[in-house]
Amino acid sequence: MKKKTAEFQADKKPQDAKTSHTSKPNSYSDLKTFQRNYTKKNFPAVILIFYNPDKVDINDFSDVVKKNLNIPENDVFLYVGKDINLNTFIDDYNTLPLFTADRLFIIKDIQDCKQKGQLNTVDALYKILDEPQEQTYIVITHTIVSQKKITKFLAGLLERSEVVNAKEPNPADWIKEYAAAAGKAIEPAAINSLIVLCNGKMRFIKQELDKLFLYLLNEKVIDEKAVKKLVQVYNEDDIFRFLGSLTIMNYSAAVKQYRELIARKESLIPMIYNFTDRISKLIFFIEAASKFSKLYDYRPVADLVFKERKILINYYEGLEFIKIYKNISEERLGYILKILIEMDEISKSREPIFVETAFEIFILKFCCG
Repeated sequence: MKKKTAEFQADKKPQDAKTSHTSKPNSYSDLKTFQRNYTKKNFPAVILIFYNPDKVDINDFSDVVKKNLNIPENDVFLYVGKDINLNTFIDDYNTLPLFTADRLFIIKDIQDCKQKGQLNTVDALYKILDEPQEQTYIVITHTIVSQKKITKFLAGLLERSEVVNAKEPNPADWIKEYAAAAGKAIEPAAINSLIVLCNGKMRFIKQELDKLFLYLLNEKVIDEKAVKKLVQVYNEDDIFRFLGSLTIMNYSAAVKQYRELIARKESLIPMIYNFTDRISKLIFFIEAASKFSKLYDYRPVADLVFKERKILINYYEGLEFIKIYKNISEERLGYILKILIEMDEISKSREPIFVETAFEIFILKFCCG
């Protein structure tokens, strides 16, 4: 393949690129500006996006890239955080696929990559970034860092990339737009409650909105009452850590995490709803994943689940499901789901402390029985 020569192309020597990036401020971009500025005719071969994971859903930026470049899912390759293997990326870049119009490689949260200290591997990565192939695009994402924390590895990426700092959106405006895109309106009081309950974190706000849309499928307006009933205060990461411990039947970790969740909630009812929702989606995810020989990304599976079940799996859930699905069978998940449904029925007629104890007994039986 020939080297690409489009505008913004990283077709200069590293030292020239470094001069370019240090002589002008990095561009700050909200999603609309990013979509407008980076179109197919001038999209850089290598782009590095800095973002605050609590305030910006980087998946939205990836979606804009794919849409603007018009690259099908089969030609998009994703590498994420601690699971990034730079050697695998390099091999894939040089070999996959053999015949295609355009390719997109997304390396998300490269700061978590375990190989960034391996000089030979890093040099091989830099060589690819210095001489990108024709009709091939690389998007690298990294969390926001201060000037003092720019490592040698990151400096090398900066020298070879077009740099964008993802601007934090206004939460209230974003919520209204996101709801409108789903055919919903949301009351101002509901918006304020949602922001407070999610601690202003966009990742959680988006997840909770997706849940509200599904729960209120036939409702056109979301009010504050619905938000307070359904939106969780606790960290979504805790839910997945607990489910992860359950799936590998680690009783000591699971019961500890469960007790910590209980200690932060007044009632088990919203927690049961959250568990039931995630387990149901995970069952459908595993069912769909069995139809793929290899999984580079959760998205084709999520698309199939939506096509067959009309159930949405968001970005964060998809990444967690990829980690979990090989560790547990549908049969075991079905057992968890059965117990959760029974717990939901019990919770309607019994004291909360009884339900909490019954659920802890279930954890013991599931992990140790």
